[in-house]
Amino acid sequence: MSSPEKDLLFVEARDGCHVVRLASQALFDPIVINRVQSQLHALIADATPPRIVLSLDTIDFIPSSTISLLLSVRSASQGKGGDAVLAAVPPSVMGILKIARLDGVFRIFDSADAAVATLSA
Repeated sequence: MSSPEKDLLFVEARDGCHVVRLASQALFDPIVINRVQSQLHALIADATPPRIVLSLDTIDFIPSSTISLLLSVRSASQGKGGDAVLAAVPPSVMGILKIARLDGVFRIFDSADAAVATLSA
C-alpha cells in the first residue's frame, strides 16, 4: 500500500479469500476512506470470485461513512459472484449494526478463521 493509508488497511490472502483488517483511525477521515475504498475495489476487481472477510476486531466505533464503505464492498463483491462478510465484530460495533439493521444484511462470523472456512468451502 502507498502513502499515509499504508498502515490503515491490512490484507492477508488465505484459502481463496482475502482477510481485510482496517485500523481504527482509517474510519474517520473521508479522504482516507475513499482511498481505502478504491484499494478494496481494486482487490475485488482482481479476484474471481472475490471472497472478502472484513475483520473488525480492532474497531470500537463505526461511523456512517464506514458503513457505506462496508456496503459498497459487499455490493461490488456480490456483483462479481463473490461475497463480503464481517468477522470478529466487537459488541459496540454489533450494537450499531443491529440499530441500522445491517446484522440481517451481512453474514457475520465470530472470527476471520470461521469466515474463511465457510467462504472457501
